[in-house]
Amino acid sequence: THVRKLILKTVFAVSQNGGKIISLVYTYQITESHEKLVRDELVNRYSYSSRLIREIKRIGKISLNHRECFLGQQIKSGDVIEIKMP
Repeated sequence: THVRKLILKTVFAVSQNGGKIISLVYTYQITESHEKLVRDELVNRYSYSSRLIREIKRIGKISLNHRECFLGQQIKSGDVIEIKMP
């Protein structure tokens, strides 16, 4: 069986004019031993569309093990993919 682990964080920040800015952070921990690319994992395993991934990369942030990453970067068991939605 395949195990998927998703941790959802909601991050609140206060803007300069006093309004709240809400940002969602999706954290996925890779629990299987396989060599895939970040992009392939997000599209095939977590059902993100290619267009959405490009948009998140453009205005949000996708990181691997708390470092900004390339979508073509390889992942392995134990890695953590974090997606910060703007």
